[in-house]
Amino acid sequence: MPIDFAAVRARAKASRDTDRRRGDDDGDDARAVTGDDEKDDFLKDYDEMGADADDVFAKHATPIAGIALCDAFIDEDTARALEARLMREPASSWTSKTRGRRVHNVGGASPSAPYRDEDAMKTPTYAKRLMEHVFRRGGTANAPNHVLVNEYEANAGVAPHSDGECYDKDVAILTLRGRAMIEFWPSDDGEGGADEPVMSLVLEPRSLLMYRGDAYRLRHGIRETESDVVTRATANARALGLEVGDVIKRNPLGRVSVVFVRKKRAE
Repeated sequence: MPIDFAAVRARAKASRDTDRRRGDDDGDDARAVTGDDEKDDFLKDYDEMGADADDVFAKHATPIAGIALCDAFIDEDTARALEARLMREPASSWTSKTRGRRVHNVGGASPSAPYRDEDAMKTPTYAKRLMEHVFRRGGTANAPNHVLVNEYEANAGVAPHSDGECYDKDVAILTLRGRAMIEFWPSDDGEGGADEPVMSLVLEPRSLLMYRGDAYRLRHGIRETESDVVTRATANARALGLEVGDVIKRNPLGRVSVVFVRKKRAE
């Protein structure tokens, strides 16, 4: 079922209008959340977390070194508010990449272009705070400097690929809406690909997937399907109460994920 982008944007607008009305009812001390706001309320609790709050990468390791998965990185209210904030971005700022997938580069800079100092001035405050929070909690080894958002239709995916040389070997992916299974395959070294992935993980809403170092060279992808099937390679199946052969239906409204990377500087 294709995503009704118009309906999604309408729901986000209705949510924003409700926030504004609440602000009017509460008086001068209340502040409506708008797209230009320098202090989005949905992140205020995370700003108070200290640098030693936790190290999500160390605490949530997987069988493959360099890959970790934290199942509840943010709470439900924050996830909903963040998705609504992202859906307020104008349609003109989204780019269709593949069938059933569109991409928004927060701040407008191309993901493949080298990082420049002026990119920081174009990045909205809420995205900067998100990058800081991911780094402060150990989601990345180095502070991210770029955020991109993927929105997939329910049956859409992305072919196995590696992220290339434009980023540091340090990536975090926050899932906001929809489940999907991501698979990791050996790196494409010219010797032919494996018949089966070396590991798969079920990405739940609010989960943070992290991969870095040598694991960055592994190819990763999501199958084009309306449901995923648990296999022996699904490393977090037991933690989710799943068994081999279980079928995981995808959200008919699709999936939204936020990718945090550190782009290399222009030489």
